[in-house]
Amino acid sequence: MRYFIIFMSFFLLFSCADNINKVRVSDNFKIDGAATLAVLNFKNVGVHSSLGEKVAEKFSVEIIQTNKFKLIDRNNTKKVFEEIGFQGNLEMMGSLDEKTKVKLKQLGAQYLMTGSVFSFEERRRHEDNFVLYAKTHITAKLINIESGEVVWTSEMMRDSKAINADERKPKSIMKVEIQAKSAEKLLDDIVGEMVESILKKLKKN
Repeated sequence: MRYFIIFMSFFLLFSCADNINKVRVSDNFKIDGAATLAVLNFKNVGVHSSLGEKVAEKFSVEIIQTNKFKLIDRNNTKKVFEEIGFQGNLEMMGSLDEKTKVKLKQLGAQYLMTGSVFSFEERRRHEDNFVLYAKTHITAKLINIESGEVVWTSEMMRDSKAINADERKPKSIMKVEIQAKSAEKLLDDIVGEMVESILKKLKKN
């Protein structure tokens, strides 16, 4: 048992060695009660076109459980940006223009969340779908709609590598393999950590 615990410790240390973990929070980020938040689909940067929507959904589910935010229906948020002729997202923009602010405030939104998905990849063994390697990399930010200030921003990348495994399934049952976390699980971990970083800031206020 002791050797297994030591082995698992090395697994956790080396299977996710190339991580990025950046968080910046403005001193002006303060919320009294529950703020109203609009979540925009994340921008897909070299990844599958549906991922940005999936990430936005995951953030929505995670954030609503905090009781710190009330969420605007994402279909209504989408309509606002379609009305102003904006087809991308705000990740590369410095601030919200006045027309966008007015439209979002009409929905009751105080904050806007957006971001980008840079990586969501997996390598699995063909024989048994065993996860050999996975990586997920996203950025996210919260914008105060009234001031246009980015009050919270984060970049996280997580990767995971299988231990004692290769492209072929081992013939011997004595070979202990530990598969990597899936890209989906890494994404869940990142979203959870990012939301937790927001909560930590709010708890300090």
